[in-house]
Amino acid sequence: MVVGNRKRFGNGFEFQRRVGNKMHHLKRFAPWISLLILIAALVFSWNEIEHIQYDQVRSALHRVPLSSVLLAVSMTALNYLILVGYDYLAVHSIGRPVPFRFVAIASFVGFSTSYNFSSLLGGPAIRYRFYSKWGFTPQELLRIVVMIGATYWVGVAFLGSVLFIVENIPFPDRLQVFKAYTSLLSTQGIGWILAAVVAAYLVWVVRQKGGWRIGDTEIKPPSIGLTVQQLVVAALDLAIAAGAMYALVGEDMQLRYDQFLTVYLLATLAVVISNVPGGVGVFESVFLAFAPSQATSSLVASLILFRIIYYLLPLTLAMLLLGGTEIVPLRGEITKSLHRGTQWWPAVAPYVIAIMTFCAGTIMILSGATPGVVERVQFLVRWVPAPLLEVSHFLGSIVGASLLILARGLYRRLDSAYYLTCGLLVAGILFSLVKGIDFEEAIFLSLVLGALLPAHRAFYRKGKLIHERLSPSWLMAIAVVAVCAVWLGLFSSKHVDYQDWDWWRFFVDTQAPRALRTAVAVASVLTLFGLMRLLSPHPPTPQGASNEEIEKAFAIASQHPRSYAHLAVLGDKQLLFNEEQTAYVMYARQGRSWVCMGDPVGPDDCVNDLVWRFRELVDRYGGRPIFYEVGTDFLTVYLDQGLTLLKIGEEGRVPLPGFGLEGPSRKGLRQTVNRMKRELVEFEVLPPDRVPEVLVRLKEISDRWMAEKGAAEKGFSLGFFDEATLVRYPCAVLRKDGKIVAFANVLPSRAKSELSIDLMRYDAGELSGVMEYLFIELMLWGKTQGYQWFSLGMAPLSGIESRRLSPLWNRITQLLFKHGDRLYSFEGLRQYKDKFDPEWEGRYIALPRGMALPKMLADLTALIGKHR
Repeated sequence: MVVGNRKRFGNGFEFQRRVGNKMHHLKRFAPWISLLILIAALVFSWNEIEHIQYDQVRSALHRVPLSSVLLAVSMTALNYLILVGYDYLAVHSIGRPVPFRFVAIASFVGFSTSYNFSSLLGGPAIRYRFYSKWGFTPQELLRIVVMIGATYWVGVAFLGSVLFIVENIPFPDRLQVFKAYTSLLSTQGIGWILAAVVAAYLVWVVRQKGGWRIGDTEIKPPSIGLTVQQLVVAALDLAIAAGAMYALVGEDMQLRYDQFLTVYLLATLAVVISNVPGGVGVFESVFLAFAPSQATSSLVASLILFRIIYYLLPLTLAMLLLGGTEIVPLRGEITKSLHRGTQWWPAVAPYVIAIMTFCAGTIMILSGATPGVVERVQFLVRWVPAPLLEVSHFLGSIVGASLLILARGLYRRLDSAYYLTCGLLVAGILFSLVKGIDFEEAIFLSLVLGALLPAHRAFYRKGKLIHERLSPSWLMAIAVVAVCAVWLGLFSSKHVDYQDWDWWRFFVDTQAPRALRTAVAVASVLTLFGLMRLLSPHPPTPQGASNEEIEKAFAIASQHPRSYAHLAVLGDKQLLFNEEQTAYVMYARQGRSWVCMGDPVGPDDCVNDLVWRFRELVDRYGGRPIFYEVGTDFLTVYLDQGLTLLKIGEEGRVPLPGFGLEGPSRKGLRQTVNRMKRELVEFEVLPPDRVPEVLVRLKEISDRWMAEKGAAEKGFSLGFFDEATLVRYPCAVLRKDGKIVAFANVLPSRAKSELSIDLMRYDAGELSGVMEYLFIELMLWGKTQGYQWFSLGMAPLSGIESRRLSPLWNRITQLLFKHGDRLYSFEGLRQYKDKFDPEWEGRYIALPRGMALPKMLADLTALIGKHR
């Protein structure tokens, strides 16, 4: 379909390709732009608090009134409860009600992670794992994410337009440089822009027309009632979140609450635009800029305390909530119902534990960059030699830097990362106590270890971290931690004259600045890891399958329960094996698309690892992974990869134990058999050792069949005439007057679970019904041999429902199925196979979502239709 119209739509594909390439380059540079914004924010903050000492901030933290802290904690709890409204509205907008407690869990974990990590491991990724386990389709998940984002931004625009226009707070003198560029950079100017956004949204809602699409998913305007609920939820969210902060910093800012809310909205916009994880540095810079006078130590202390209460405390509680479902026995009706709703833990465990590990590494590094508590250190010195204390501090920083890197391995489900992280967490707990009785740090590391230990089954992949691809976002996150650690170390050690220190003395000298020691530790770990990656041998460029690999694949395919596994033996596809050489995937490349044929072949417990290995191989060469004609058994594996699923048809499988020619429904089949017997057509299955005797005749039949059809041999998902392949398998033949007139090679499977054919050709002259007769006799033969199933292959585009709310893909494929006879007899093929009364199973494509989707489908079509 795509190939046939390629000239007509060629410009569209070229446009999609160019736009996709530009977006790809922008995504590569975006993390580093965010890092530059962070550095600029930290430089600005340094200038604002240059007169403040670290000890003054620590003292100010202890002077914050308990009543203010409790009020901030209470309003934070209320705010996270209101945040559930975002998910609640989104779920109900698509007509898929879910119990409130499930939505609350997804919302709390999603928001607590997105607030701290932005797009790195944020809400969309976590929500995807939750809702996919609850039966939501990829299209519904996209609608949920879009609805949540729309609710938030409509609320920001609505509340901001009112406050910015009414208040019109002038920009501080220290930001005059920005005002010189445009008059819009005032709160009133921004307010009018936001008002226009709200007006456009309301017009879209009132008209109830003009839905827009993301890929094959249509986003329709919400109802007026739902829009009102969106405004209420978002306005309450922003107002209460600002109230939680106002309880801590309101007195230092010397602003009325409405003025403070205006500044809070500006800070929120700055965080979103910068895309810095957690808005660290950027969020605080806005409040330092709008402070009415020179920033005070109490203001800095309150900003730190707000980040702890509003960001880190909910994140810790979310991690405990998820980890507790794995390690705490659940009793009682309430906990039993919660346990039923938390069966998603295996799906989200790697991502949640990766976040916890990254946080643990960050805490150890930031702790190492700041002086220890004097009283605790003085107590330790009485019992612990000072050099041992300082060495523990240095080693603790090394552990922290290592955890940042290992978090990526946990995210990728590596078992080696699991074991290393367990060991380093134990070491980190010990070093935290020895370096300065940092029991708070040790407790958090213990919680991470407690969540990690029972989750071993979630980390099933074999592999080496050194070969894992570190995405730009992940590298940026590590760089953010390193930059913040340097800034914090410089701030806490302002009184130190580094010029008086020899480089070698800081290792054991108790008077050496800890920040210097931490900087060296972190730099050493990251540099060593970088050198190991550079010097490690790169995997070779994938080549065609060798004879040795084909023999290995043939042995594995012979033990597989599905017959499609034998397509690897044709030699036209490349093969990727697991480390144990017990399973493989077969794939081919077309442009940037790497297309895997079917599910991985081998034991079920090897599937996850092979899918990961294939994804990593594709990522390493900048390709796009596509899994073609995958079944229903491992759909969750592909969803777990963040891929979208498109149904492409159904495979017909005939249950052989119940197959026969009896009954009214088999009248047509009996007539075919009787006619062939009257024509004295004989059926025989030749064993592999007899196939070489008839190869010359089979070649004649194949060539004549190809000439009559005006076709050329194809490959990938189809068999082709290959003598080396034919002699491996039994061959079913039909003879008339002793001469072979039709043949099909027979593909068996392990334990006689399935029987199928790969190549079917005939030269029967005026004799009709040959192919049908060959199918019938082969099924009856398979039944007598004890086979359970006969695969008729796939009926393309069949079994795809088209309803009013169905995605665009479903509507197009159903239209082609019904009216595409000029291109291919889709419906006719389904009707032909239905005469054998098969059971139909869905077949899918799993591929990445995005603007490159049309190009990937074009590549796939070109690969399937490519002539040999």
